[in-house]
Amino acid sequence: MILNEQLHQELEALAEPSYRDFAARLLPPGTPMLGVRLPRLRQFARRLLQLPAEELAAYLTAAADDTLEEKMLQGFVIGGSRMPLEKLQEHIRRFLPKIDNWSLCDSFCASLKSARKNQQALLPFLKECLASPAPYTQRFAVVMLLDYYAERPFLPEILQLLGQHRTAQYYVQMAIAWAISVFLVKEPTLVKAWLRSSCPLDDFTYNKALQKGIESRRLSDRDKDWLRSHKRHSSVTSSLGLPRAMR
Repeated sequence: MILNEQLHQELEALAEPSYRDFAARLLPPGTPMLGVRLPRLRQFARRLLQLPAEELAAYLTAAADDTLEEKMLQGFVIGGSRMPLEKLQEHIRRFLPKIDNWSLCDSFCASLKSARKNQQALLPFLKECLASPAPYTQRFAVVMLLDYYAERPFLPEILQLLGQHRTAQYYVQMAIAWAISVFLVKEPTLVKAWLRSSCPLDDFTYNKALQKGIESRRLSDRDKDWLRSHKRHSSVTSSLGLPRAMR
């Protein structure tokens, strides 16, 4: 079985101190990290995915959580493994409490490509995650929805879910705003009609969604003018202030 000490040594060999110093500025202070770039971590994960099933299961059971990279590696292995949906959800449930920053959350979501083939079956699980008291479990649900459900058959229900979700957590609010801006690109007529018709989003999230749409290079100038004209004027801000991370 591959040992945590061996994995850590190999990750240290791939680390770039200058990249670590740059990335650390985007994450919560004190986040333990080595400075390994995501493409190298994905390559490393693909190597682990070649292990026999028993060894791979043993790795996921005993994997260390000492650094961001070690947790990222676990997430990429879970996302890249070919396991039944029920087993995948078990691994996701065990992994979610380890998520403590937006980078780990969003990278994990991006790795779960099998969600594309299991949209309907996975949706109840994501609704459960959205109702969790844990902020990064909520963010996981939102980012999964924007990554894999940004299409018309799902959008009316997804918009209703996100519009009714109440949170004062900055990273969840920003994920919802990001999702709405992505949906605007995919289905501008549908989403503008939803924004116009008594949209239940809180003012902070609503205005951030419009701001992200205005900043998008994929929306027309006409759509951006519409967004500017529909901003809400309010003094409401995020209760957590403005962290350094952009999402």
